[in-house]
Amino acid sequence: MRPRDIFYNTKNKGLRLTSLGYQLLKREYEYYPYRLEKEVKVTARHILALDAEMQWPYYLTSKQIVLFSSEDNVIFKLVGGYENWINSLK
Repeated sequence: MRPRDIFYNTKNKGLRLTSLGYQLLKREYEYYPYRLEKEVKVTARHILALDAEMQWPYYLTSKQIVLFSSEDNVIFKLVGGYENWINSLK
């Protein structure tokens, strides 16, 4: 197994997990899944903002985000959801 099987972007320290990476990590670590209120188009801006901010892996699709950090989980709840969080990272 290669790092790019687990992470989408291995060159620039990206922490977004692939589906396989998500399946592997959720077996071993505590995680916090959130269904997104409405389906979101995952854009490069979203991924760049999250990669700049995140210090722990995350799994993101158009319908959900899964966090692997209790600190990120608290911040996510405090800002009131995904869209507010992305907008605060600009």
